[in-house]
Amino acid sequence: INKMRTVNKLAKELNMEVVNCQNVN
Repeated sequence: INKMRTVNKLAKELNMEVVNCQNVN
């Protein structure tokens, strides 16, 4: 359960980075 929470957190952070890259481009 704790591992899933960490993976979900990393996924959200990665998603935010991708959105930021798209906004720059």
